[in-house]
Amino acid sequence: MHLAQFYGRCWIFCVSFTIYPAFGFFCAFKSNFAGLLVGRFLSGTAVSAALANTPGILADIWGPVERGNAMTRFATRTFVGPVLLGQLKKNIALDLLRTRLDGGATEFLLVTLLETLPMIFLCKARRLRKIPGKESVKAPVEASDRSLGGIFKVASTRPSRLLIDLISFFVAIYYAVVYTLLNMLFSIYPIVFQQKRDWNARGTRA
Repeated sequence: MHLAQFYGRCWIFCVSFTIYPAFGFFCAFKSNFAGLLVGRFLSGTAVSAALANTPGILADIWGPVERGNAMTRFATRTFVGPVLLGQLKKNIALDLLRTRLDGGATEFLLVTLLETLPMIFLCKARRLRKIPGKESVKAPVEASDRSLGGIFKVASTRPSRLLIDLISFFVAIYYAVVYTLLNMLFSIYPIVFQQKRDWNARGTRA
């Protein structure tokens, strides 16, 4: 997310959605467990850019009142993937190929994605600096260290600094419990409803 503030969200999305399908195909054709772990880790790290940057785009587009509905729709769609995969046959390689093909197709839609506030201000400041007498105009993002070392320093120290704040600390614990229960439910639902109650994935009797 910090890189997107300096270099634009479009570039981050395009790079991440190029890496994500590439390592997804690697996982689909890799037979040993170690290769699968490495591929899944790198693929998941790349696609996490969507979860990190999309809320920032929504915050730039919508105001505080309308933003709640937009965030709700975005959060709901993150769970559509597991639900749809639950309707398919249990073929891991085929599922990996299908989801990565969908991710690759998404990259073509990213061409239509426009930059939002941080890069808009940066481009405007660059245009203004070409006008005589306004050479000192700077965008807010230019006031901070834009070097890779500075970006890495902020990204590596900010989480520990947030944990010192009591509100952020307790919110982090709350979300850890919520997401732990959420991911447990993904595993528990098939056991409770399919194995114990003989329901199929569509919620009807098998």
